[in-house]
Amino acid sequence: LHNPFTNVAKQTDKPRRVVWQKDNIKKFMDTAFAEWRWRNVGLIVYMAYEWGQRLGDMRNLTWDMYNLDTGVLTLTQSKRRARVTIPTSESLQGMLKQQHKDYGWQKYIAPSTQEDGKGGLLPYSLRNLSRVGLTIMREAALPEELQLMDLRRTAITELVEAGVPLPNIMALSGHSTPQ
Repeated sequence: LHNPFTNVAKQTDKPRRVVWQKDNIKKFMDTAFAEWRWRNVGLIVYMAYEWGQRLGDMRNLTWDMYNLDTGVLTLTQSKRRARVTIPTSESLQGMLKQQHKDYGWQKYIAPSTQEDGKGGLLPYSLRNLSRVGLTIMREAALPEELQLMDLRRTAITELVEAGVPLPNIMALSGHSTPQ
């Protein structure tokens, strides 16, 4: 059999290297937390940034993954299936305790407003998270080149620049190699 795509020239994507500046992160968070309707998206983005995790994993976090007493998140990452245990800053711990008072009655830490038909709320879909996140970014007048997914890279870059040992960063990110 002949593969017709054997001689097709493949275009390689240029790796994305965009990182957020501190003032842009602050603008996003201030804007997201200023409106109740954007609060849960703000929390998802804040958790992704602080913990250096993917937005997809953060939108699906359930209360059984987070220990309110110790402030430790235990997560099996969706992409690499790596199991990570991550401590939480006092600031985020306080927000999550308040979130538990407001949403602890249901499964997801930062749910959408869409009901699951059983009295609970569904997690944000990636599409809806992206749509609401873009709305917040535009309201905050952030540069168009920024994307929410860049916050994971930003967090990991900040850890490297702060001198955190590479094995610790790899344990947090779930990466098996430094690349």
